[in-house]
Amino acid sequence: MSQSLLFIPLHLLGIALCFACGPRRRPALCCALGFPVGLAAAVVLALAMMMVRIRHDPWTLGAAMAIAGLAAAFGAARRGMGRRDLAIAGAWTAAFAAMCAAISPFNVAILTSIDSHRILSLAIAIANDGGLEPATMARLGHWGVFQVVAHSMMGLTRQDFLYSLPLALGLSFIPVFAVLLWHALESLGAAPRRRWLLVGLVTAALFTIGALDYHILYIHTNLGAGVYLFLFLVMFWIAEVERDASWLPVAFLALVAFALHRTETPIVAVLVLSLTVTRSELPRRPIGFALAGSSAGMILWLEVLAAHLSPEGDFLTPGRCHLMAGLLAGFFLWWAASARSEIIRCIDRRMPLLISATCALALAGELASRPDHMIASARSWAFNLTTLPLWGQTWFIILALVVIGLAVAPPPFRAPFAVGLPACFAVVLFLVYFRAPYREGRGDSANRMTIQMLPLIVFYLAIKFIPALDCRTRDSQRRSATAAEIGSPVRTSIQRN
Repeated sequence: MSQSLLFIPLHLLGIALCFACGPRRRPALCCALGFPVGLAAAVVLALAMMMVRIRHDPWTLGAAMAIAGLAAAFGAARRGMGRRDLAIAGAWTAAFAAMCAAISPFNVAILTSIDSHRILSLAIAIANDGGLEPATMARLGHWGVFQVVAHSMMGLTRQDFLYSLPLALGLSFIPVFAVLLWHALESLGAAPRRRWLLVGLVTAALFTIGALDYHILYIHTNLGAGVYLFLFLVMFWIAEVERDASWLPVAFLALVAFALHRTETPIVAVLVLSLTVTRSELPRRPIGFALAGSSAGMILWLEVLAAHLSPEGDFLTPGRCHLMAGLLAGFFLWWAASARSEIIRCIDRRMPLLISATCALALAGELASRPDHMIASARSWAFNLTTLPLWGQTWFIILALVVIGLAVAPPPFRAPFAVGLPACFAVVLFLVYFRAPYREGRGDSANRMTIQMLPLIVFYLAIKFIPALDCRTRDSQRRSATAAEIGSPVRTSIQRN
């Protein structure tokens, strides 16, 4: 029960942040986002405090969360919260509290003998040491820091570890997926009469996949990485389609949370940024603030971490940290320079083609260099996705829908999905070149990393097929997609400021 006393304040913190600097005109969405956003904010806050040597304990973290929550609540009140908003927030919080009370007494978490226990051992070390000691930092070259810091908040409870944390995040992701899909279909003009039914069917289809359900109980990094990657790409996409920049602060907080989850996620963060902000028609100022803040946070952490890692590390080394920090800094400078350079804007318009070609050439080079290694890894990955019982027929159905979808008009601003998702798969295969080959089995890295793309794949197929089922929106969707592709190079001076 004591874990509820941590999860509920995190949920309230997230609601306050969403109403203060998020899509406040959608109160149900702000409430649905409460726990994932509150968890991300608390982890980023705790990590920032530890980097400046503020002791990590229940008193300091609790005070920091309370101050952040009060500041966000004040900001939300200034932006205007009506009685209806408060009623929705109260009802949603009561439902979330009931869920927490139901799941907290029972330990149903799945732990593996290596990964899960090492994440928890690092979290316990942080909680006992009151911060990030050099020995702990040296071990973070193998594991992303987000879940470690999240589980270190067990000091705010009476439990040995937060066994309900993945379950709370997974269950809270269900309404997040449904509500965001609802708003996405609304943006595309899908008929509201059948929308809830179709959203419910798609959500049920996703969350009855055994592999995803396994990760909802599994103490690891892949579910959280998938949740926050989903939040960034989907919220940025809706912001772009609706030309509404109020989605951006929460979206970029999710991007930071994603980048902190695993050792390779900063690279993927640069990839998805290349397919979103470079081709966006949103005003540059809000993008600039969000991009600068998120990039600075990720770069700072990578540089702090680099000072404690061994050059002979298997995963992150000082050189690799500097490389990823340089990629983030270079991307921000590239985006900033695009305001005054027609050459950069011309390259940005072709960014999806450039990313596709780069991924294809990189994989071709790896295959030519280590053919047995790469083919064995690809074969093991394919075997896991098509043979393991937890996946069932999922990937055969997805492949069939992708093929059928070639004849369906695409949604506007589709590159983050149509190019970004295949590129993410390419990155997974690209990474194996530097390590032992992927293997057959449920715990294989590639099999686990697939979870990070699964919600986005289902979402993209939904926003592609559902509007196409409605005759009244089919033509308008096709016109919107065409206008987005043709009009993306045209940016007015008003949009740039």
